[in-house]
Amino acid sequence: MKKFLTILVGSSAIFYLIMRYHYELDYSYFNLSNALFLVGLPLFLFSVLMLTGASDIFTAFQFTFKKMFSRGDSYVGMTISQYKESQKKKIDTTGIAIAGILVSLILNGLSFYIAYALF
Repeated sequence: MKKFLTILVGSSAIFYLIMRYHYELDYSYFNLSNALFLVGLPLFLFSVLMLTGASDIFTAFQFTFKKMFSRGDSYVGMTISQYKESQKKKIDTTGIAIAGILVSLILNGLSFYIAYALF
């Protein structure tokens, strides 16, 4: 519940910033729908990326940059499979991802409701 409320408050703040600086506090149905969608869609995509673990495809890029730009000898002679094994200590982000998906579905649902039911 805490994660859900944190994401909801954060997305509400982003929604307010979009309404304030892009739409200049013009609360027409069109602007409300667009601002809700602008917050909800990236949140949904990022949450799905976290939930599926698809961000692991960037491990090879991380390894390459760390090997090229590290000052010490910590990555010399290390293979990518050894690097992946050392990165196994990941934080479980399932709760955050599910809360993000729920908030994004609420925001996108409101956006579609405003766009199609109120026009």
